[in-house]
Amino acid sequence: MYFKDMDGYAWAGEGILGLASREIIDGRSEGYYVPEGQVTRAEFVKLLVQLFDLEDMTATAAFSDVVQDSWYYSSIASAQKSGLVQGKDNGTFGVNDEISREDMAVLIFRVSKLLGIANGIPLSTYNITTRFQDLDIVSVYARDAVSALQQSGLMNGTKEGYFAPKNPSTRAQAATVLYRLFQSINDSTSD
Repeated sequence: MYFKDMDGYAWAGEGILGLASREIIDGRSEGYYVPEGQVTRAEFVKLLVQLFDLEDMTATAAFSDVVQDSWYYSSIASAQKSGLVQGKDNGTFGVNDEISREDMAVLIFRVSKLLGIANGIPLSTYNITTRFQDLDIVSVYARDAVSALQQSGLMNGTKEGYFAPKNPSTRAQAATVLYRLFQSINDSTSD
């Protein structure tokens, strides 16, 4: 598998190629991954459900914007049934909304708990304790997830020490975090 648009994304290459080789992700067009592209909430949930084999064909979704014959229906329904997603206060899921970095962290944190990883997230041996400079603007519901993912090394933030919780996740970031979790689970089960 090779994508022509990976210059400047060496940090994400392993995750993108690792998920592509497992047929979890693909490019947006022939030979192009579009690593700087945004990820919708529906796309991210589908990636999670596929990667960790969480699809439940008996699940139904109760969100007003989740259409039954859509490409994402089964994934969102499965995620709702398992408690991974709760949707928005207005009864929608926000299928076409870009997923924020803090919401991505929350979903990664929840799926790790669902999969039975001790304390939710496997902590790395180098246990990062640096606090993000913008932790105070992380939504209250996401703070534990953001802190756990930082300490585990699954999400590292920017070089300047920011998490950028409200920023939309890029395709490169999403693939990297998902693949890191996938690897940490496989590493912990092979011991």
